[in-house]
Amino acid sequence: MSVRALYYIKNFITDNIPQSIFYEKLSRTLDDYSSNEIESLLYRVNYYNKLNNEFSLNSATINNIDKNKSLYYYDLKQYARYFQPDIRISYVFGDVITIPDEPSIVKSRPIDGNNPNSVIMNLNKVRHFKEAKDTLSFRAKKNMAVWRGRSNNIKRVNLAKLYHDSPLCDIGLVNGELPELMKPWLSMEQQLGYKYIVSVEGNDVATNLKWIMSSNSLCMMPKCVYETWFMEGLLVPGFHFVLLNDDISDLEEKISYYNDNPAEAEEIIKSAQMYTSMFYNKREEKLISILILLKYFSLSGQITLNGQLESLSESVIKGLMSGKTDADRPEQQLLFGAGNVRAESPILAA
Repeated sequence: MSVRALYYIKNFITDNIPQSIFYEKLSRTLDDYSSNEIESLLYRVNYYNKLNNEFSLNSATINNIDKNKSLYYYDLKQYARYFQPDIRISYVFGDVITIPDEPSIVKSRPIDGNNPNSVIMNLNKVRHFKEAKDTLSFRAKKNMAVWRGRSNNIKRVNLAKLYHDSPLCDIGLVNGELPELMKPWLSMEQQLGYKYIVSVEGNDVATNLKWIMSSNSLCMMPKCVYETWFMEGLLVPGFHFVLLNDDISDLEEKISYYNDNPAEAEEIIKSAQMYTSMFYNKREEKLISILILLKYFSLSGQITLNGQLESLSESVIKGLMSGKTDADRPEQQLLFGAGNVRAESPILAA
């Protein structure tokens, strides 16, 4: 049975369990975490939910979240069901590249600009969060870059035009009206045979970025414009990935450099894998998701934190509502390039 089929079966069953079972045990769920554990993850909670001011909502309730986009519905309901069904919530499903007029739950948002109204949650995760099972070492792979993708923006088309026939690249489109730029589709497993995998944003973020950074291949990409649960806006060039020019004109140059300097490539790959690993800790992902909604519902005046949730200490509540995003613990700084590249990461304490 496929991963997607199992996903639907599990969520269909859970969605038909009386929801009171979940929202009546919210406090007990939070009791499973120590204050220290909660505080260690507040930088991520406040990065996804940047809201600091109170607001009001006239939107639908949790009980009436739209089911038409079922992958989004199930992923939002997975944590929204821990709250009373008559609580109001605003959301925008799909590939979101603009900032909503009112604070809303989204899968993606622009990295730059005034984006607090875009509250990120891990939506459509079955498509976007795939972990590579890579058994091939970096040095055993082909000395080439690979990319396959749809022709849904000019940057991707230009990538194919520049490197379709390059001896250092296996790059091509898989659809569109430019047959001279097309090449056969390649699976993830086939692409993992190359040392370098190019990532280029499509409708919003690049779907392949997460599995590339979990593999033994080196990710090469232009600067991200959009971000999701993966916190693409925090990725540090030269530490998590190899930065390409916006027009990708330097791809062959970067390939040649890392072919001559494989140890440097392996260091970047190691950092990328460490960064990616935190998104597969199910216990932490659950806590972060619940706290994002707690903060959202508190600021919208629908939940009172003080006195209602005894499991949240005063310092946790203060940190949650302060908007603090500094990853100031040593183990956190390792994820974002503390030291010689630390200044390039906006989440690290100054």
